[in-house]
Amino acid sequence: MFFSPKKNSKEPSPKSITISEIECWLCQKIAETLKIPKAEVDQQKSFLEYGLNSIQLMGVSGDLEKWLDQRFSPTLLWDHLTIEKTAEYVQSKL
Repeated sequence: MFFSPKKNSKEPSPKSITISEIECWLCQKIAETLKIPKAEVDQQKSFLEYGLNSIQLMGVSGDLEKWLDQRFSPTLLWDHLTIEKTAEYVQSKL
């Protein structure tokens, strides 16, 4: 008989994650990727304005999928070019 591993009960379910939490996570991930302070990340600035290349954007998108245990289009961060727009779209799909 197969049993799936139980998720950590302290982790929020994806449906309970807010836009603000997604924005915060994305800000942190962009800051880590660019090696800049999180405070320098503007949620309304385009990912492309930060100089992120396709490999970096795919990395962020993949990490977001892992964090939320959810699949998104490979073009997610190109279709929604800011943290703010990406977070709104992602939360609407949870």
